[in-house]
Amino acid sequence: MTGTASAHRFAVHQIDAYRWEIRDSQRPAYASRTVAHLTVTDDDQVEVVWGAPLPLPVTFATVEDAVDSLEEWAHRQRGATKPIPIPHFPPPAH
Repeated sequence: MTGTASAHRFAVHQIDAYRWEIRDSQRPAYASRTVAHLTVTDDDQVEVVWGAPLPLPVTFATVEDAVDSLEEWAHRQRGATKPIPIPHFPPPAH
């Protein structure tokens, strides 16, 4: 998995045999596009350091699992959600 993922917002770039970066293709070219740094540990786990606080795990089985999790999270964040209904009661009778 070297290079970019086609038709996806996030691309994976291999730094060396054990380190990867996830980059956001929607960020402007002049800004840092790096979203996360990934490291494959000695026990073949992938540890992620997110560039911003995200409600995502920091350990994955594979690099692909980390990217998939980020893609799913980003997809869910689009658009507003349906408002939560607030119960309305008539004023108390005196």
